[in-house]
Amino acid sequence: MRATLIFVCCLIVWAAFVWPTSTNDQARMHKFIKFIEANSELVYNNEPLPTLHRGSHKELCSELFEEAPLKCDIAGYYNDDTNQIWIANTPTEHMVEEGFVDVVLVHELVHFLQHNNGVYEIVKCRRELEKKAYKIQDLFVTENGLPDRQRPDPLFSLIASSCQDNFGGPIRGEH
Repeated sequence: MRATLIFVCCLIVWAAFVWPTSTNDQARMHKFIKFIEANSELVYNNEPLPTLHRGSHKELCSELFEEAPLKCDIAGYYNDDTNQIWIANTPTEHMVEEGFVDVVLVHELVHFLQHNNGVYEIVKCRRELEKKAYKIQDLFVTENGLPDRQRPDPLFSLIASSCQDNFGGPIRGEH
């Protein structure tokens, strides 16, 4: 009995951390990919879809940065090495709950398509990839009537897509 209870508790903890990619998630990703294709030069060529995972802001930051900044409020990221999209369990301080997961998923799917379309190889730095992702995110918010707080801040977008080091150190994988 006790072993079963421990197993169930471990399973619940695991399920809260890992968000298995369900058929519904795959359908959402295909829908969002069609939106991205309709609004950019990026195309989907039936590459395996990323797996989706959830984590705390602290967990995402420790995975994303070699040395995480003290204040780190990451909404999500695409890991091209593992073909995984990580989305924070809660919105960033400048975002709201309504539409949060979908907005972040669209943004990160832009990076997935950029990776599979060879865009990673032609940019000066990985941060340059953010410009397109923020543009598509903004359009997605507009076309879906989501709260304005889901829009990327123009100044932040400019800084985040700059190849200058503005956030306290290199992002993992960048030199």
